[in-house]
Amino acid sequence: MILVGLVAYGIYKQAKRDWIIRFREKRGQKPGAEELDGYHDHFSQSDLDRFRTQAEAMMLSFAEVIVEDRRPEIEQAVRNQEFLATKPEIIQEIKERTSFWGSVTANMVAWGLSLAVTIAVIAIFNWSLYAGSVGAECSADGPITSRAGISVSDEMSCGLVLGGAAAHIDGMIRAGNILRLCRASRLHAGR
Repeated sequence: MILVGLVAYGIYKQAKRDWIIRFREKRGQKPGAEELDGYHDHFSQSDLDRFRTQAEAMMLSFAEVIVEDRRPEIEQAVRNQEFLATKPEIIQEIKERTSFWGSVTANMVAWGLSLAVTIAVIAIFNWSLYAGSVGAECSADGPITSRAGISVSDEMSCGLVLGGAAAHIDGMIRAGNILRLCRASRLHAGR
């Protein structure tokens, strides 16, 4: 309220200054004490209320300009306050999700899933081996002979050759893709 009164007083002083300038332009001299008293006497309560209303409007306009100018900073401050208000909850959630036993549980589940996938792949491969889609003849210490009649010597003297064409076997040998499964080849050789 005091600030509004000060701004209203400034509006009054501005109006008085304008009146003095007009007085000097019309009469060619400054107003004397009697003229100034006459100026003061002609103000009513409605004139003072008008100064106060103008002051309130000016301050509101000024505040809107300041708020609009500072809007990004104000919005950031509000976001920071909201974050600080929820920070303990966020920290608690992070602690719960990254606790030692929670991490152990997550890793055990991941390990179990990868183990299940590995077992499934081996089971499918073994099934395909026994179903005849992969074949090789193998002796305990001799070369591996594919069903197509191509011999491939192996340092371990035990393994499987996938496929039947020489080019395919040759490409696999160059790429290092011969699968060695001693147990499976022994079983296959014993058929």
